[in-house]
Amino acid sequence: MLELANLARPDNLDGRSLAPSLRDPRFASGQDHLCWAEGKKNGTWSVRQGRWKLIQSAGWGHSAYRLHADNIAEPADNIS
Repeated sequence: MLELANLARPDNLDGRSLAPSLRDPRFASGQDHLCWAEGKKNGTWSVRQGRWKLIQSAGWGHSAYRLHADNIAEPADNIS
């Protein structure tokens, strides 16, 4: 988002830009997974790889989902 707003990336921020993917959805980043976190104190984070997504929410524990092409997420405990 910083790149899209023509802002410099702070030195303490890691990761890669999503701008190429947002500009052209056919762009292949070469990455096989995506990770993100929300703050250091609340312990909420997610990891996505292919059709699978794992979420850790503070106070809720882990949740795993299989994602479908129509943006429907099926809880992993319902998958046989």
